[in-house]
Amino acid sequence: MRLLNRTMVSGLVVAAAATVSGAAAFACTALATIDAQAAAAPSGTAVAVTGASFSTAAGASPVVFHWNGVDGPEVARATPDAAGNVTANFTVPKADAGYYTLVATQQNAEGETVYGTPARQSFQVVGPDGRAPVAPAATPSQPATPVDTGSGGVVALTVILGAAGLGLFGAGAVTMARQGRQSRPATAPVRHD
Repeated sequence: MRLLNRTMVSGLVVAAAATVSGAAAFACTALATIDAQAAAAPSGTAVAVTGASFSTAAGASPVVFHWNGVDGPEVARATPDAAGNVTANFTVPKADAGYYTLVATQQNAEGETVYGTPARQSFQVVGPDGRAPVAPAATPSQPATPVDTGSGGVVALTVILGAAGLGLFGAGAVTMARQGRQSRPATAPVRHD
């Protein structure tokens, strides 16, 4: 029984080590980011944008910058350098004053979305005078505009669930080890007749 308990505990330790190293590898994976030189500008203005942590793998496509969504019109394109960084310029499209999203996408050699993309940044189109008009109050007849929240919520939920899973795994391992110690058979004294 003692050998079985040690084997089980050794197996749990190996499984825990594999789980922790896998979780650490996932947590250390960089997500692509973009940063526009200006967060607000009038339509027609040229704006520089930089990005980091894009794929440099063979066959990966250039980074494509879209206006107001992953399927929005392309406003710029850039090839990542050896470190995965990009630099591009885009012209703010003709649009009403308000908030929009600049989205950077990238595909791998198989045509699938590269992990960690798309990257997003909020951008405000302002009037020619550099000021945003005051938005009228919404009326009940106007539907709310859906907001693209991106994949940040999915990543946060994955991290939280992973941490909870590791905690439950550890609690189970401790409980199993304690039960193994408590279930050892008592030895009877040896009688010599």
